[in-house]
Formats: sequence, structure tokens, C-alpha cells
Amino acid sequence: MVDFDVTKVNYGGLDVGEGAFQAAFNSLVGELEDLENKLNQKTALWQGSAQEAYNVTRATWQAEAKGLADIVALLAKNINITRMNMQDVERINTAMFDGK
Repeated sequence: MVDFDVTKVNYGGLDVGEGAFQAAFNSLVGELEDLENKLNQKTALWQGSAQEAYNVTRATWQAEAKGLADIVALLAKNINITRMNMQDVERINTAMFDGK
């Protein structure tokens, strides 16, 4: 008896996963924008070293948030690429067995 490796692809699941990563990204961006708007209202009066320290910290968290957003966007993109690649493989295999 021959033992075959089998790969099963759930295209709907891949679509759901891609959508979930996009929703997470959108939520992250919205939450960070909301937080920054609230902080800007409270820090508008700061001056001198307090303002400088806040700006340094703000630049750090913006860079970290961008890095996180880039990772989430890359994961969503990779799910999409995987789905497209697997559809191509399925189309090729189907054509092979259909003799086309």
C-alpha cells in the first residue's frame, strides 16, 4: 500500500483568515489614532522637557506601531498569496487529470 501525503485547503478559511488580519489591522490603527487624539488634547499645553520627553516617547511608539502594522499587513498578504497559489495548484492538477 502506497502512503500519500495529502494537503487539504480550506479556501473559505483562508478568506476568513485574511479578513481577520485586515480587521485586526484596521482595529489597531483606529485604536492608536484614538489614543493619540486623546493624548494630544491632554499634552497640548506641555512645554519644555515634558514636551520633549513626550515627543521622544511618541516617536518610539509610532515606530513600534508601524512595525506591528507592517507584520499584520504582511500576514494578510501571505494568506492571500497562499490562497492564490493553492488555487493555481488545484487548477493545474485538475487539468492534468482531465487531460486538458
